[in-house]
This record gives sequence, C-alpha cells and structure tokens, in this order.
Amino acid sequence: MKKVLLISCLVLCISGLAFAQQVQKITITYATTGDDKDWNTQGRDNIVCNGVVMAELNCCDQDKNIDHWNDQSTTSRDMVHVQPFMKGALTGCTFNFGMVAKANDTWQVIPSITVFYRDGTNVSQTFDEKSLKSSSSLTSVPFPLD
Repeated sequence: MKKVLLISCLVLCISGLAFAQQVQKITITYATTGDDKDWNTQGRDNIVCNGVVMAELNCCDQDKNIDHWNDQSTTSRDMVHVQPFMKGALTGCTFNFGMVAKANDTWQVIPSITVFYRDGTNVSQTFDEKSLKSSSSLTSVPFPLD
C-alpha cells in the first residue's frame, strides 16, 4: 500500500512540475524607432520549430487609433494559437517577424518576445533593429531563438 501511495505521489509531483514548466503566453513587444507602422499595416509574426508553427500573431490593422504605432513608441501584443510546450523547447526555433502593408509602408522597429511560463518565470529575447518595407505583400525577417 505504501509503494502505491509513494508512486502516486511521485506521478502527481512530476505532473505538477511539468504543468508548471509549460508555456502560459507569449508577448511580442514592438519598439518603433524611426519610421512608424501605418494603422492599416498588418503584423505577421510566428514562431516555427522543425516546420511546426508553435505560435502566431496576425493583427493590428483594424483601428485607426490604436493600430497606428508612432515613431518612438512601444506596443505589446500577445501571440495566439500557442501550442503547448515546455521550458527550453524554443531553443533552435525561429521567430519570423513580418508585415503586410495595405499599400506602401516602411516600419523601423526593434522586436522582442517574452515567453511566460505557468511557474511564474519568463524568458525574453530582443532582436536587432529592422526596417521592414512592404508594398501590399508579405515581407519577413527570421530571427533564431536562443
């Protein structure tokens, strides 16, 4: 009986630890520097691991007020469609940072991502400043994740 209780306790403890190490959410922060993002330009970002999209965000082109990101401003959005994964699972994956303009847009920005875990910890990575240019088509820059 004691062995069964001990094994049950170990399974529950390991399961609880595994749950605590799972992703809770991923936030992208856009530090717009020298050239703004037009309100009708859509951000197209995702995280890909071994050909599988782990999280994505296609947004921010519906509201003339909140979707225009001025020079020298910082805006954050949470990624959606986040697949469950554990701490460390994004090492070697790729963060694809992109946009599609309604017409013509140039956006100068420093992107960063923060991965929040259920145990209360988080991991952030800031990438190099990029100037994206779009004329109604997708433009994207891949960044390797540490």
